[in-house]
Amino acid sequence: MRAGDFTKSPNIGILNIIKVGSIQTMRYLLRRAQIKSALTYLELYFHTSANPHHSVTRVIVTKIRVIVEWSLRRILELGIRRKALASLKSLKWSGTGREALVLANGPSLNRISLEEVAEAQKDSVDVFVVNFFPISDGTNVLIPNFLVLSDPATRPTSEDGRSINLWKWIDLHREVKIICPSSWFRTLRNLEFDLAQFIFFDDSSLMSWSKNISPVRARSYLSLTAYKALAVAVYFNYSEIDIIGIDNNQFKGLVVNERNRIIQGPNHFTKYSNDVDMTNRLPDGVADYFYDSSRAFSDLRKFSKAGIIWNLDPGSYVDAFPKKITSRFRVND
Repeated sequence: MRAGDFTKSPNIGILNIIKVGSIQTMRYLLRRAQIKSALTYLELYFHTSANPHHSVTRVIVTKIRVIVEWSLRRILELGIRRKALASLKSLKWSGTGREALVLANGPSLNRISLEEVAEAQKDSVDVFVVNFFPISDGTNVLIPNFLVLSDPATRPTSEDGRSINLWKWIDLHREVKIICPSSWFRTLRNLEFDLAQFIFFDDSSLMSWSKNISPVRARSYLSLTAYKALAVAVYFNYSEIDIIGIDNNQFKGLVVNERNRIIQGPNHFTKYSNDVDMTNRLPDGVADYFYDSSRAFSDLRKFSKAGIIWNLDPGSYVDAFPKKITSRFRVND
C-alpha cells in the first residue's frame, strides 16, 4: 500500500493494520506456547526423581536442579523458617511412652474399625490422618489428633470445593493439630488463622543428596503426605507406630488405552478422586510410572531404621516394616 492510499481508503488501511497485528499477535502467542511447552518438557525431562539409568548428563542436571530448587525455597523462607519450625521442635519427645497410628488413604484402610481406633484414643494412642480423610465418607466417627497436609489441593487458598469443605472442618475442630509445610506459614498468618493450631515442617527436598527423614530438615524421600506424617510420628519419638493405608498399589488402577494414554484410576479406601491422564507427566511413559512406584517402596526403607514401625495390613506389598499378624484395630481379628 502506498503512503497516500490510507487516506483514500481508510477502511482498507485499518483492516490491513488489524490483519497484520493479528498475525503478529498469533505468532507471538505461538512462540509463547512453544517456549512454555519446551520449558514444561525440560522440567519433566529433568524431573527430580529421574531414573539413574538415564544418561550421565541428565542425572547430573537433575541433581543440580534439586540443589537449586532447595536453595530457592530456603531463600523464600528467610525470616520465618525458625519461627515456623519452633512448635515442631518443641514436640520432639512428646510421643515418648505412647503409641501412634498413622492412617493413609489406601484401600487397606477399610480393613480396620475406626470405632475401635476412636476407643483407643481414650488410652494412649495418637492418630495421624492425611489430606481429605476428615471429610471422606464414613470417617466422621473418628476425630484425629493430627491432620497432616501437603497436597497443593489442600492449601488454604485453594478454590477446590473439597478444600473449602476441609478448611471449614478445620475451623470447627480447633482441638485437632494441623501439620503442614513451613511454606504455608505466611499464608496462614495473612489469612489470620490461629497459628497455635498449626505445626509446621520443612517440606523442601534434597532427594538423591540426602538420607534425612527428620521433618525439621529437607526430606530425602518422595513428596507423599503419608510419608511426611510418618516422619513427624518418628520425630515425636513414639514407643510404637502402626501404619495402614500406605499401600503403594496405585498401579492396580493403571490403564494404558488404545492411544497409549496413561490413565491413573482412583485407588483409595473411598471415592476420593477421578481418573487422571498422566501421559504428559511421564516423558518415558510407563517406564517412568513404574520407576516412581519403585521409588515409593525404596524410600520407605529409610524409615525402617527407626525400628518402631509396624504394618497392620498383612497382605501389603510394603515389605519395609514387620507386619502384625493380629491387631485390635483390624476387622474380624
